[in-house]
Amino acid sequence: MFRTITFSAVCALAVAAAAQGSATGSSGRATINFATASWHIDAEAGALINDLCARIATDAPERVVLMGHTDARGSKEYNIDLSQRRTEAVRAALQACAPGVVFELAWQGEQAPLLQASESDDVLVNRRVEVEWVGFGGDALEKSTSLYQPLIPGAAVRFQRTAVDASQPVCWTTAEGVTARINAGAIVDADGKPVQGQVDLAFRAFTDPWQTVASGIPMHVRTASGVEHMESAYMVELLATQGGRTLQLAQGERIEYDLPPAVEVAPDFKTWTIDESTGGWVDNGPFAVDSTTTAGTSAAVARYMDRYNYRWRDRDRDTSRFAERTEQENYCGTTACTPGTKPYARRKGNIVPPGWSRVAISIELLPGRQTYHMKQGFRLRWHSSAIEHKEWRAFPKKMHWAYDGPLTRKELSKQFSRRHYYQDVRLVHDDKTGQLTIRLKDRGQWIDLPVDAELAEASLKDAGGLSACLGEYDKALALRERQFDDRMAIRAKQIRTEDQQHRQYAYSSAKPIMTATEADIERPDFHAHAVREHARMMAGMMKRGNQGLQQSLWASGFGLCNIDRLISYDRVQQMIARFEDEKGQPFKWTSAYAISSGRNAVVTIWGNGGEEQSLGVAPGRMDWLILSDDAGNVAMVEGKHLRKTDGVVAVPCLSLDEDTSMDDLVAMTGQLSPAAGAGR
Repeated sequence: MFRTITFSAVCALAVAAAAQGSATGSSGRATINFATASWHIDAEAGALINDLCARIATDAPERVVLMGHTDARGSKEYNIDLSQRRTEAVRAALQACAPGVVFELAWQGEQAPLLQASESDDVLVNRRVEVEWVGFGGDALEKSTSLYQPLIPGAAVRFQRTAVDASQPVCWTTAEGVTARINAGAIVDADGKPVQGQVDLAFRAFTDPWQTVASGIPMHVRTASGVEHMESAYMVELLATQGGRTLQLAQGERIEYDLPPAVEVAPDFKTWTIDESTGGWVDNGPFAVDSTTTAGTSAAVARYMDRYNYRWRDRDRDTSRFAERTEQENYCGTTACTPGTKPYARRKGNIVPPGWSRVAISIELLPGRQTYHMKQGFRLRWHSSAIEHKEWRAFPKKMHWAYDGPLTRKELSKQFSRRHYYQDVRLVHDDKTGQLTIRLKDRGQWIDLPVDAELAEASLKDAGGLSACLGEYDKALALRERQFDDRMAIRAKQIRTEDQQHRQYAYSSAKPIMTATEADIERPDFHAHAVREHARMMAGMMKRGNQGLQQSLWASGFGLCNIDRLISYDRVQQMIARFEDEKGQPFKWTSAYAISSGRNAVVTIWGNGGEEQSLGVAPGRMDWLILSDDAGNVAMVEGKHLRKTDGVVAVPCLSLDEDTSMDDLVAMTGQLSPAAGAGR
C-alpha cells in the first residue's frame, strides 16, 4: 500500500529529504532521513539542521514536535528503540542552536511508513524523523496570511471579490453557484470586536486536481496512523478584509455554503477546515446533506440511489459502437471528448491542437509551386502519438493529395487549413462515379474535401495503384471497426454484471430503513421503484425552483473548507528516473505532484534535488506528474512514462513558466507526445 503524500499544510512545497542523511525545511515542517540502522547525523545533515534552527528562530514557535520512524526491517522492539534514538539525536542537534524551544518527542518504530513495503525492502523515506513547529509567534504571524503560495501562478484559481455591509446578513452567490451566508455582526477584528461598515470578501472554489496543484492547496492530515491524505469532492476558500486588515469570524458563529446541485458527495466524505495556527486540517465530522434533500421521497430510496450512484462514480459505462461514435459530436475518433467553440487552441502565442482532441488531424497545404495540373496539393497530419487511424497506413506516410473542388488556395486555407484541427477523418470512394473524397469531422459535423482520383492513381503507381491501396484501406477500417465493436460487446456484458452487483449492494444498504410497503417490493423490482421515485422527487423540486434540494457546507471560520475522504494507493512500483527538459538538461526536482486518474486527488513525492532519483509510482493511476525544484522551476511529465524499469530511465519533461494558464495546461495535456528515446 502506498499512502499518498500530498501538499504541506503550510506551504505549497512541502519538504522531505529523500537522500541519506539529508534534511530540508519550509514554513513549519521538515523531515530528516537516516542511513540503515543508524541514528547518527552526518556533516551534511548537520549543516541542514543549522538551517532548520534559523527557521525555527525566525518563526518563534511555542513548541517543536519530533516523531521518529524506521523502515520494516528488524524486529518491532529493535525498531522502536532505533526510532527513539533517532528522535533524541535530532532533538540534541536542534537544542544546541535553539536552546529556548520546548520539544515534544514521540516515536513509532515501523508502524507509520510513508511507503508500505516488505520487511526485506530498503525504503529510505520510511527512515526518518519528522520535525514540526507549531504555535507561531514573532514575524511568522504575518507569514500565515499567505499560507498557500501558488505552484503555477498563471493557472492558480483566482479570487472573486465583493463588498458587503458587516452589520447586515451576508448572502453572496458566486459565479460557481455557491451561496455564502453569514449572520449580521458575525465578522470581527483581531480583538474580537464586531466590525462596522464595508467588508471586502474574496472567494474561490476548487473542483479538480489541476486547480489544487496550481494553487498550492494543502491536502494531507496527520493522524494516529501517520500521514493520511485526501480526495476532495468540493473545496472553497473565503477571506474577509477591511482596509487591508484580515478579519475573523466571531466565536460560536459559522459560515454556511449552499453548494451547487451538481456536486455529488459519497457517504464516506467528511468536512475539514484549516487551523491556521497549526497549518493543519481539522476533522469537522461527516458531511451531511441538508434534511430537505430527501423531501418528497423515502429515506430508503434516497440511500439506495446514493449507494448505487456512488458505486458507478468513476466507471465509464459507454458501450456505444464504432458507427455510433463516428456520427456523434462528442467523440474524437472513438474517444470521448468535449468539442469547444473553436477548432484550435492558443498557447503562448502559438496555434495548437485543442485540449479536447486526443487524436487531432490537420490539413497542410503544400507550397503554391507544388500543384498538380493547376490543382492545390495538400497532405494530412496527425498531431498525437496515439493515432487511432491505422487504416491510413495503406497509403504512403507523406501522401500528397490534389484538391478537386471549386475553392481557391486562399479560400481553401481559410476554410480547411488555417487554425483548423479535426476530430476524425475518412476516405470515401464512389465506384460508380470514381469520385474520391476525404471527409473531416469538425466539432461533430462531417465536411467533404473532394480530391482528384486520377492524380492519386499516378502518385500511387509504385505502391500498387489506387485500387490496391483503397482495398487495403477498406479492409483495415473494417477490421478496426469489428475489433472495436467486439471490445464494446465484452464491456457491455461486464457492465451488466457489475450493475447487478451494485443493485444488490444498494438494496442491502437501504433495506434496514425501508418502510413495510417498500420491504414488500421484490429486490429485482426495487431498482425501478427507486429510480421512478427519485425522478419524481427531482421533478417536484425542479417545479418548486429547487427549494427542496440543498447541500450545505458549514465552517467555523474564514479560510479553506473542504469535503474530503482519506485515500491510499496499492501496487506501487519503484523506478529510478532522470527527468530531462526540452534541452536534455536534468531537472533536479525536490517535490513532485502526481495528478491521479479518475480522482480529485494529488499524490506528492518528495525528492532531494539529485539528477537521478527513486520514486514510487502507480502505473495507470497517475495521469501527469508536476515537478518542482528548489528554485521554484516547474515542469510536467506524462503519466505513461511513470512505470517500473530496470536501471535509470530518461524521462522527458516539459518546462512550465509562471505565466502558464489553465487553458495552456489543457492544451498541453491534450497534445503532448513522448520525446524520442524516452524510456517506458
